[in-house]
Amino acid sequence: MRPAPFGRTSEDGRRRILLAADVATGLVVQADVELEAAWGLPGDLKGLPVQSLFDHETARESVLRHTVSEFLFTAVHDLNSPMRQVGLLAALLREELGNVCPPSCADLLNNMVLAARKGMQLTQRLKEYAEAVTARPAIADRVDLREVAGQAMVSSALHDHAVVYVDMQSGTVLVKCDPDLTRSAIEELLENTIRFGGGAALEVRLEARRVGTRWELAVSDNGRGVDPEDAPRLFRPFRRMQTEDMRGSGFGLTIAMALLTLQDGTLRLDTSYSGGARFVLALPAA
Repeated sequence: MRPAPFGRTSEDGRRRILLAADVATGLVVQADVELEAAWGLPGDLKGLPVQSLFDHETARESVLRHTVSEFLFTAVHDLNSPMRQVGLLAALLREELGNVCPPSCADLLNNMVLAARKGMQLTQRLKEYAEAVTARPAIADRVDLREVAGQAMVSSALHDHAVVYVDMQSGTVLVKCDPDLTRSAIEELLENTIRFGGGAALEVRLEARRVGTRWELAVSDNGRGVDPEDAPRLFRPFRRMQTEDMRGSGFGLTIAMALLTLQDGTLRLDTSYSGGARFVLALPAA
């Protein structure tokens, strides 16, 4: 498809953005940018939505998001290699020393292997977060949320870890969303529940209800719950709902939030819920 030109001129007539955009996608495919510092935008606008350029703050946020994601992808690549080498060398040294290695030395090498493995897991989550914030959703007009949630339960092996109760009401629960991104978001929620929900006697309940122009899907458990004062921090990277004896990357809820936000969806902690934790995602009804 032949690109269509777009342009914008400032009030003084000197600052402008000349663009060529794909009419079908609305994305910039070519840009000749001449900006002064007051615009606060870099020269490379390729791949950004044209509409976002008509709002200065939105454009700056889009550029910042792409810049941060590019940095994260680079950091993951550059960090994984040395961590993999550290873990491999520690394991080889442990094997080479064998019975000659004193217990204190063996413990040290074991900790090095575990730390390297943990670091690689963290960088993998960084990569998944970068992918989430830069994903381009393919919104479908009629997606059965019950079916997507069922797929997420299978993928997360929820039934292997908990007694599951599902209340999706009668009939279909149709929403407008990207089914793949939505399934990934629900998987993150379920895995978060498995990790922090409450041990061997874990019970998980999934409930759907129509609220105005949206469908809500609540995921609740019978675990230790979450302090309502922690709610604003839960969806930030590296924030963990855990005690010292529990492990986690601190990215699960952050990734889920990012995936839903791309689809005009929301995710929140139900601070009024008692007896565990309840997270509620909402998507536009079809």
